[in-house]
Amino acid sequence: MANTRLTIVVRKDLHLPVGLLVAQCCHMSDSFMRKAIERADPTTCLQDMFTQEEIDWTKDPYLSVLGVESYEELRHTEKLCDQNNVPYRVWEDVIPTTSFEGTDLKFRIGISIGPEDFDKIKLVTSPLKLY
Repeated sequence: MANTRLTIVVRKDLHLPVGLLVAQCCHMSDSFMRKAIERADPTTCLQDMFTQEEIDWTKDPYLSVLGVESYEELRHTEKLCDQNNVPYRVWEDVIPTTSFEGTDLKFRIGISIGPEDFDKIKLVTSPLKLY
C-alpha cells in the first residue's frame, strides 16, 4: 500500500493558465473513480468497483504531476503504458483558444496513470520531469 501512486502527465505545449491547469489535473486525478462508478451496476458494492491498488490509493493518496512537451510525447507515454501493462486514462476537454476566436476545441490534455505500484509507473515515466 505505501508504494501506490497516481501520476498525472500533462501537455506543456497547450500553455494552460495555472487555474485551468490545476482544474484539469483535478479532473484527471479522480477520473478512475468516476469511470468505475459509471461502469458499475447500482447494486455493486464499493469494494467490488475498484482494484486493490485504487482502494489503497484512496487511503494514502500520493499524486505527482509530470509534463510532456507535445501531443506526440503524450501518445508515446500512452504506448509505454500499454507495453508495460500500466493502467491509464486519457483526459480530453474543450478549452478556449485564441488561435480560433469564438471556437472551443477539444484537446487531449493529458493522462492519469495508476493508481498502481510506483515502481511499475516509473517504468513508463522515469524520463519525464515534474511539470
